[in-house]
Amino acid sequence: MINPQRGFPLTAAVIGIIIIGGALFSFFTSKERVFPKDSVEDRLTIFQSFKLTAKDYNFRWNTAFSPLYFVNNTLMISTMVYYSIYVFNNPGTTTTIMGIFAVGSILALPFIKRIERVLGRRKAMMLGAILIILSKIPFVIAPYNILAMYATVLITGLSVALNLVTFSTTRAEHRSLHLALDWFCN
Repeated sequence: MINPQRGFPLTAAVIGIIIIGGALFSFFTSKERVFPKDSVEDRLTIFQSFKLTAKDYNFRWNTAFSPLYFVNNTLMISTMVYYSIYVFNNPGTTTTIMGIFAVGSILALPFIKRIERVLGRRKAMMLGAILIILSKIPFVIAPYNILAMYATVLITGLSVALNLVTFSTTRAEHRSLHLALDWFCN
């Protein structure tokens, strides 16, 4: 068996290696679909680029939404981990909770594009927000029931995947962001 004091750092190292490997694979196998123009008259100064970006209504809202969304998810998952350790008195449930969260996120991925096509991107993001709220119902009804915690985490994982993918694609498709990236590429 692994020494419990070394278990967390070893697990973190393994997860870090997997993430770095995935990032390197993505970096070396991805191809650029959009190429900047070579025209000299289309070049922007850095100040023009920031000005265009700041004028974009959707970019401003998405930029404000991003930190709030990620802080919310961090607090939510941290609370669930805290609850499993101090209320259920079983630190081992933390691993199960995180695993169920990951499974919920992965299960949602094949359906996100379909949901987005049917509802539209903004409504799909709203559906994700509604799912986050609805995910709390099993936990509120039975706060000391581990199955209610698992249901809450599974639904939260589904909603986080839906929101993260639709949010990221919304932010990546704005023209002012592409203009800013053109400036940095040239």
